[in-house]
Amino acid sequence: MEKLGYKKENVYQLEVNDKGEYIEFDLLDIDLPDKIMNAYKELERAEKDIKIKEQIIYKKFANNPSKKWEELHKIEKEYFKKGREIFDSFLGENACQKIFGDTDRYGMFKDLLKALQPHLDKMKFDIQTIKKSLLEEYSPNKKNVI
Repeated sequence: MEKLGYKKENVYQLEVNDKGEYIEFDLLDIDLPDKIMNAYKELERAEKDIKIKEQIIYKKFANNPSKKWEELHKIEKEYFKKGREIFDSFLGENACQKIFGDTDRYGMFKDLLKALQPHLDKMKFDIQTIKKSLLEEYSPNKKNVI
């Protein structure tokens, strides 16, 4: 069977570990800026949610330290799972596994955002650039069709 010859131009690649694995950003994906902004918002919501849950647990299990720590551990695991899903939604499937491996650490998502920021700035998500690139690629007479 022959493979579909889909070209991957305008892709920004970042090597994320010592194994030579990459994450990729398709710079012509018109939804990519929205995916990134939504991920930021979802992470903020997840952080607020865990703080609320922590407060409830501290009150509910104030007299039962072992149950309190057990419940806190459960919600922390939920938070890290949700955070990985959020980042994988725009970095690609299993991106967090490539970046973090099996370890979850406090602050890892904020650290990743800081590390990504210079690269996101370099990518310059500009809808006009995307339109121009698509126009050059697909319009036979180069008229503005978008």
